[in-house]
Amino acid sequence: MDFTEYIEKQKKNSHKDILSDICLLLHNCAECKECNPSDILYRDVQKATQSCFYLEPYDSKTNIKLLDIAKKHNYHAGFVNWKDGMMIKFWR
Repeated sequence: MDFTEYIEKQKKNSHKDILSDICLLLHNCAECKECNPSDILYRDVQKATQSCFYLEPYDSKTNIKLLDIAKKHNYHAGFVNWKDGMMIKFWR
């Protein structure tokens, strides 16, 4: 892992609690004791900073659940324009 990857991983780890719930929703894992959600969702999480990250939208039902997870963790969430499409932004 190079330094840039290390920094990106650290930024994503700052969102570990919410990413755990998102990972559970998306992957429906029964046992995630040894799981690191920032590793599982590494390719899905875009432009992570200490205060926000982005995910591609899913189907309507899943998107509503993602917004509920954001509220549970005291994050804001909303749809934003991203390059050629839309993303869901999660921020504190």
